[in-house]
Amino acid sequence: MPDNKRLNQRILDRIMHDESFRKIREAAKTDKENLPKYVHQVRNSFELSPYWDGIISWLLTYDGLVKSLPLTGGMIDSKQDPVTKRVYYSIPVYPETTDENIKSSAKLIRKRYKERGENIDLRKSNAKKTEAEFMALSLYEAGKNYEEIAGVLNSEFDETYIATEIPTLIHKALQKSLRQEKLS
Repeated sequence: MPDNKRLNQRILDRIMHDESFRKIREAAKTDKENLPKYVHQVRNSFELSPYWDGIISWLLTYDGLVKSLPLTGGMIDSKQDPVTKRVYYSIPVYPETTDENIKSSAKLIRKRYKERGENIDLRKSNAKKTEAEFMALSLYEAGKNYEEIAGVLNSEFDETYIATEIPTLIHKALQKSLRQEKLS
């Protein structure tokens, strides 16, 4: 993203010096309930992406002199998964988004997950998958068919397995056991 910070500053300057923006700004100050309508008008007039929503809202309601961009970080969207009810965060990337925006937003997202105790420990999930693979192997060696193995794994683990996945699980367990034999 080549020097978007300077480009964004030029866009801000263009907006602030535009007569039509000043008229919209005056209307927005007297009609604050319809602020989203005025934000839409400005975005439409200047052909701006949703990146500018928060900045324009602030510009329309701020009374002081604006010399530089009021927001320096990127945006973060949050959505709640209807199944698990867990909140997930994402970083919308627009043409104006800078690398710095993405890095600062990613840092904030990790902090939010950590504050809520929702860190995803990849080692833990890999350990469970490995356990399922070795269980599939031992069940296969005990003479169970793929359907039966899938049924046992589904009752033992949170993940859902189907019969066509079982050969892959068995193969991975065999590969891991061969690696362990070579190490010892």
